[in-house]
Amino acid sequence: MIRLDAKYPDQLRPPVDRGSCMQITPDESYRPVEAIARGLTVLEALSDTGWASISELRDMTGIDRSSLYRIAETLIRLGYVTRREDDRLLALTSKAHRLGEGLKTDDLVAQAVAPHMRALTAKILWPSDFASFHLGAVRIRHSTHRLSPMSVHSRMVGKERSLMYSSLGKAILSAMSEEEIRQASLILRTKNPREADMIANPERVAKAAQEVYRLGYALSVGQSQENISAIAVPLHAGGRLYGAVNIIFFRSSATPAEIAERHLDDLRACAAAAAVDIAALPPQLQI
Repeated sequence: MIRLDAKYPDQLRPPVDRGSCMQITPDESYRPVEAIARGLTVLEALSDTGWASISELRDMTGIDRSSLYRIAETLIRLGYVTRREDDRLLALTSKAHRLGEGLKTDDLVAQAVAPHMRALTAKILWPSDFASFHLGAVRIRHSTHRLSPMSVHSRMVGKERSLMYSSLGKAILSAMSEEEIRQASLILRTKNPREADMIANPERVAKAAQEVYRLGYALSVGQSQENISAIAVPLHAGGRLYGAVNIIFFRSSATPAEIAERHLDDLRACAAAAAVDIAALPPQLQI
């Protein structure tokens, strides 16, 4: 939990990524809003303790009593905190708990991957996407297109890619178990029967996977767009497959083999660093 003993404590300063991401994240120059930070600190304290008095919250957070009374009144009016009339103790409401329930695994994983993708793009300049397999489609969860000087696209999050033909899809497919592939085929039946038939063919899937194993990466040339190519690697953490991360580039600029020779180690390092952060998520959030 954050203590607010200083006006702007180090814990609230925007994180500094010394891997050269600072030049592409200008929002980090803004100072934090102390009032919001204090309100969230009170919510964290109540989450840890349950019913608590103003004095107990003061001891836990370092916030002075007068500020705590104002924060508590604001949170009560917003419906995130309730006050018991007989002893004036405070506690979180169901509305506050719903904030946590709204978090989805894919969202949390994308948040964990994001800083490493920004570092990757800052280093190699080409944009990168992270995608996971969801409801019969490879769906992009995070992208650095808007940060890359080498991209003409800015809105990629939410777009879908083929499991069988895109670099992201092939990287994911190559890391799936037989049961996961079977389940994916069943899901695809209602959404993309043609692709379902392809991944239901063991020889076709094995051939696609063998290419990924042989090269050390999945590739796509002109599949999503005629002038675009990509290479991708799967993203594992704690023995679980979470998706894949790619590098996207213009076909006229290089071949997949050339990009792999220059940047495959960087892409793998991005996935490995992201896996460490994903594995550090609380177990209940990794399900």
